[in-house]
Amino acid sequence: MAHQPELVAFFARHFGAGENFATITQARKHAAEVLGEPVLPGTALAKQVDEAVEAGVVRTAQAILQTSATTHDIYDRLVDLHDRQPALNVRSSTSVLQQAYSTPVPLAFLASTLAEITPDTTVYEPTAGHGALLLGTNPAKVTVNELNPERAADLRAQGYTVTQFDATEYQPDQRHDVVIANPPFGAVRDEQGHRRRFALPGNRRGTTQIDQAIAFQALKAMKADGRAVLILGGKLGEEEDLRSDRYNTLESRGFFYPLYQQYRVIQHFSISGDLYRKQGAGFPIDVMVIAGRGRSELPLPAAVVPPIYKSFTELKELIPDERLRHPSSHLPGLRELHPNLETSDNGRSGLISGAGASRSDAPDRSTLRAPDESAGAVDDSHLDERHRGDPARDRSPSRPSPANSLFSADAAAVVSPQYSGTAPPTGMGRGLE
Repeated sequence: MAHQPELVAFFARHFGAGENFATITQARKHAAEVLGEPVLPGTALAKQVDEAVEAGVVRTAQAILQTSATTHDIYDRLVDLHDRQPALNVRSSTSVLQQAYSTPVPLAFLASTLAEITPDTTVYEPTAGHGALLLGTNPAKVTVNELNPERAADLRAQGYTVTQFDATEYQPDQRHDVVIANPPFGAVRDEQGHRRRFALPGNRRGTTQIDQAIAFQALKAMKADGRAVLILGGKLGEEEDLRSDRYNTLESRGFFYPLYQQYRVIQHFSISGDLYRKQGAGFPIDVMVIAGRGRSELPLPAAVVPPIYKSFTELKELIPDERLRHPSSHLPGLRELHPNLETSDNGRSGLISGAGASRSDAPDRSTLRAPDESAGAVDDSHLDERHRGDPARDRSPSRPSPANSLFSADAAAVVSPQYSGTAPPTGMGRGLE
């Protein structure tokens, strides 16, 4: 990892200048020039380049927050940035075991917005990775946990104070305004090869799903009137009946029922796995927004399945178009916004009509029983030349004109991809019984 700062600085300058990489092969060729040695596919050095690409993307995303006038301006530029990064399809044995998929920066900004994060907000992130979900935070007010030592070092280089504990067990000393998390999901096996079962509050059976365990443990760090955004593994399929059955399995029901009983879930929606393709994954995710402790007024997802958002364009509708009032300012050398910047028209469209959208007349399926469906296969077989037709990219907003340069030549802070803060899981998704 000796060359990581140099690689991160290069990719940050490249993306900050509005440039792109059509494929990861192209990015490796440029990295080879920086390193003075070839970067061969499938090697540890190739994975290091992948991580440096993600680090450069996050650095550029932080700069975009500093140089945008409105929330929609930020989001559009982050989608453009996402479109300009190559697909990352090399994963080390460690990242495979830890299900180390980074959060795409447009989704990270959406999560931060839904969590109502400002530089004054105290935040806890239990599986922080390279810090994508910490966009707009003040490092002095953030509690960051990351088990992987390399990524923990990278987070410290960004100014965060980092702990390195098992996120299924660790609880910070203080409570926070916001908890935000995108933990790994899947089953974990113990030293004997047996599937590990985690305790869940209000569920004597517990769970084998590590993201569910981390979510409940992290929520203990939220203030009673705090806010949380959880990004967890979702359900395969688009048909309402099929998805309802999968939300109603014993494992899923055992998580969502106590969650909705103990926390005020005010929003629950699904996101197509296509939007994770460039991160090396492709499994659907669920996003839950929580506003304090107490019983949720929403019906359980087995009764009214969450709507599915299939593109970045649709997700933009969840972000109000507002002028920036609290720009983050912890990055050195970045100017603040001019106070007289004008926003564009609000242009907010109506609610989407996604597959499985909530309906007031939906039948009550809370008594349904069905075995877990196998959902272990994740199609991350995309290759460089086959990935030019990204469906999420094709439906993205038109690209804005990037700034000439967001970074100086000495931008060299180290960042790394999203990694777990817990023992390595052995599979992905739900229904892995």
